[in-house]
Amino acid sequence: MTSTLASIEPFSLDRAYALAMAAELAYETGTNIERSVQDKWGFDHCRFIDSDDSHGFVAADGQVVVVAF
Repeated sequence: MTSTLASIEPFSLDRAYALAMAAELAYETGTNIERSVQDKWGFDHCRFIDSDDSHGFVAADGQVVVVAF
């Protein structure tokens, strides 16, 4: 991803694609998720969630919160 989610207009195909990529990323390791979310996407905070067979993460900055699973 070359831009942050916060810079994409609401209800756009770009946002839909970005969120699909976030859902796919949710099944990576916690380290890979944190690296992608913070270094590549520019979010300040990231929390990996692993519960049995479900994985996900919450990422946030000053403008956007993403919950992906």
